[in-house]
Amino acid sequence: MPMLIVDITGWRPGFKTVSFIKLIRQHGTESLDLAEAKSLVDRLLEGKRFSLNFVSENEAASFIHKAERLGAVVEPHDSASA
Repeated sequence: MPMLIVDITGWRPGFKTVSFIKLIRQHGTESLDLAEAKSLVDRLLEGKRFSLNFVSENEAASFIHKAERLGAVVEPHDSASA
């Protein structure tokens, strides 16, 4: 089964950083601690992007929906096309 990668490319005004930190700790194949998740969000706020890996299309879709509601700008792509 191909890995689905979701790129977090930016944020919109009103971005809910604390809720987004909690969200990225709950999703993806990596198990991130609080400091790692906060570091990713800090990088995002500085204009840098990062990616999360998902094994399930449903899990990725759920993450994308929640992330967009929190103000993140996300872009899914299949690892085979990366």
